[in-house]
Amino acid sequence: MNIKVSLGDLGIILLGSALFVFIIYAIILLKNLNAIVKIIQKTLKDHQDNIDILLNKVPDIAKNSNISTWILSSIQVIYALKKIIKFF
Repeated sequence: MNIKVSLGDLGIILLGSALFVFIIYAIILLKNLNAIVKIIQKTLKDHQDNIDILLNKVPDIAKNSNISTWILSSIQVIYALKKIIKFF
């Protein structure tokens, strides 16, 4: 019993096999992604109170950050002036 397979048929078989493997891989990936999303949702739900507290404090943190940036800029200006004075 001899079976002849043309290159076109072989290509179709290979493409079909690759598509099958890709579909299986995509299903496994989506299943794992769904599990990860559920864990993230549970974590966010468990820590919702802490997240709300932090979000209420963010404006104060940003204000302190601006003050820190201003202080750092002032120190850099003073350091640059010190170098200029030393130069003369």
